[in-house]
Amino acid sequence: MNPELKAKWVKALRSGRYRQTDGTLRVKPGPSLDGDNKEYKTYGYCCLGVLCTVSRLGKWIGDHEDTYSINHGNVKFQGDLLIYSGKRDPKDTAAQELFGLGAKDISILTTMNDVNKASFKEIADYVETNL
Repeated sequence: MNPELKAKWVKALRSGRYRQTDGTLRVKPGPSLDGDNKEYKTYGYCCLGVLCTVSRLGKWIGDHEDTYSINHGNVKFQGDLLIYSGKRDPKDTAAQELFGLGAKDISILTTMNDVNKASFKEIADYVETNL
């Protein structure tokens, strides 16, 4: 992984600026989907959504809040798999080229964020030590 991008990502994850969510790269402000009757005024991000944002490689697409556009191609993560320009990428070559992450990295990070509910600080510690 590019050391400069890694440093930006780790700093962003630790900043407290990003509200954490799971199951999607980014979610719009509004009522919580968790049934906790909370109303959020800011976007929510998974750890990979934060990576997309700080990479500044592209931009978030209007109504598709979980789609990040890079060079006219769209990035989505579906489970542990990156989808770029509508094509499944079983070898994760697009993720490797775009972000310097392999399939195993994406799987670990998605599991930490979505399944284990690790905090962004815990994920930042993992990224700093292991990527």
